[in-house]
Amino acid sequence: MYENSTIVISAWNRKEVVGAIRALTDKLVTGVIFSLVVKSKYQKQSIGTKLIKKCIVTYPGLIWYLKARNSKVEKWYEKLGFKQEKKHWFKK
Repeated sequence: MYENSTIVISAWNRKEVVGAIRALTDKLVTGVIFSLVVKSKYQKQSIGTKLIKKCIVTYPGLIWYLKARNSKVEKWYEKLGFKQEKKHWFKK
């Protein structure tokens, strides 16, 4: 899952992985965050925020998209500066 990603960043507590982010980018215009996970007991500790910020500063100046389906954290995405768009095209 991670081997074809442009960016993979993980968060650790000693020897335990507690969070990870995975993104693809063309390194020029667009970046897409496809997955962000933080273990339940480590949520609400800014780990997800730090992972997103670290991902974005890796390639500053890009337009970043977030492919997320967790409606419970939409306000948090907005707080981080993401805006929701309705118009997207895709093909399966």
